[in-house]
This record gives sequence, C-alpha cells and structure tokens, in this order.
Amino acid sequence: MLTASCAGVNLRRFDERPDALDASFQVQFDDFEHLAKSKAELQKLHSALRISFVDHRGLV
Repeated sequence: MLTASCAGVNLRRFDERPDALDASFQVQFDDFEHLAKSKAELQKLHSALRISFVDHRGLV
C-alpha cells in the first residue's frame, strides 16, 4: 500500500501483540499530495488507526 504513493519505504520497527500491532516506517514522498494520498489510504484500513508523520530532512 505505501509503495504506491511513496518514493521510498523502509520498515524500521514491527511489534505484534494479541490486541495490537505497532509498525514504524521510514518513508519518502515526492510531494505533499503523495503524503496526503498515503494517509487517506491507510485510514481506510481501520477507524482506530493512528498515523504520525515526523519530518526527518524536510517534509517534502
């Protein structure tokens, strides 16, 4: 799913528990539109999904 909108995707952390799953990815976007598209697609997966974007080198 992320690879469709991201210029680069790297899994950084994956924690699985019986009641939850936590995953962290380092992603690169070509522009803000791709970031917004990825966020919208991820939010369709589950209503309780939490998404955080952290600026590493400049958001876009």
